[in-house]
Amino acid sequence: MKDTFVNAKLSEPKLIRLFMFTSAIKEKTDYILLKDDFTKIKLKLSKQSSMQSLSIYEFALDEELELGHKYKVVINHFGSFPLDINEVPTFPGFDEKYYYDGNDLGMNYHKDYTEFVLWAPLASQVLLKLYDKENNLSIHKLIREDKGVYRIKIKGDLDLSGLKTAKGLKLPKQIGGSLKLSGLANAEG
Repeated sequence: MKDTFVNAKLSEPKLIRLFMFTSAIKEKTDYILLKDDFTKIKLKLSKQSSMQSLSIYEFALDEELELGHKYKVVINHFGSFPLDINEVPTFPGFDEKYYYDGNDLGMNYHKDYTEFVLWAPLASQVLLKLYDKENNLSIHKLIREDKGVYRIKIKGDLDLSGLKTAKGLKLPKQIGGSLKLSGLANAEG
């Protein structure tokens, strides 16, 4: 809606706060938490406060949300809004639950396969983009494991000299919940 700003945020392990800068919603409406675009969880309004054109809605959750999924808050007849989970690393117990002490993060090359391992506990999806020397693109979805680690093995000899690059290693970029590696270093540097 015009002149409307909505922010849905996981503020505590079992609490979603919805901030709405609008005067559009006056009547009672349903609020749904949508998980991975298909599982619907009806939200229970536990507190509401308003001042001028700002309304704050609080929804108590029965249990903590499982990371590794995409969540949206849907407001009936109003729209859907992504749930911001960026505060989760500050929650009590996060470090114990998601600490990863493995020594295999990054790219691990072997003659028969190359393994890509990334620690990204807040991500709902991780995609690896590889370009070969002819600029052909291949996209690979990494599989989520315990502790928020994503992993994939690409079969075959991914000799670094066979992958296209400008100069050196292109660092990963966080884009919309997906980590995209757009190239790998040339062995000659």
